[in-house]
Amino acid sequence: MAIKERAIPKYLAVLTNPEVEATIKRDALKTLNEIVSHQETKDIMIDQGMIEAVAPLLKDSNPEVRREAVSLVGSLAISEKTKQKFELLYDGVQAQLIDEFPSVQEVAAWAIFRLSSGRDGCDAIANNKLSIGMVNAFINYTKPEFFKKELQHFFLYLLEAFINITEYDAGIVPTLETGMVGSLKDILLPDYVNDFGIYTQKVHEG
Repeated sequence: MAIKERAIPKYLAVLTNPEVEATIKRDALKTLNEIVSHQETKDIMIDQGMIEAVAPLLKDSNPEVRREAVSLVGSLAISEKTKQKFELLYDGVQAQLIDEFPSVQEVAAWAIFRLSSGRDGCDAIANNKLSIGMVNAFINYTKPEFFKKELQHFFLYLLEAFINITEYDAGIVPTLETGMVGSLKDILLPDYVNDFGIYTQKVHEG
């Protein structure tokens, strides 16, 4: 096991200690995000309690901590073990879809896209009703009064996730009779296309 992997318990202690400053937790999360690329490392993190440690940080008062926490969730999302524990993460990830900081929203949408990469992940999204939160966020932020150019990638990742989850009935149902189709049409209007650029391709492809 690499030196940094052997240090995972120390990082866990930092993340779960309420007395530790937000900047230190942020830096610990950044380091964990740097070493999480290998499947073996993912399994070690999860087995040692990383999901349980990160879950409350998804609602941390510091936006950088929230962003790094959901980034780690996204990196762990392809693991079957993460999908089995997704009920611990659902509230925090859904809250980030309407976070006041677009950078946090973007990474949350990326994490959901990663989770949606397989049938078991799509089932986790449906079973925890996260797809309802996805639909509501998409509809809300395509409204002119809430639309921001900084949300380009946020919409892109959500669209990619919708493409994945709507391959299954459980993913289709939450999009019905919600106004989702109208929102998709809206972002093809000239004013939106000028801001979205190539990102509207996903609407046509879907």
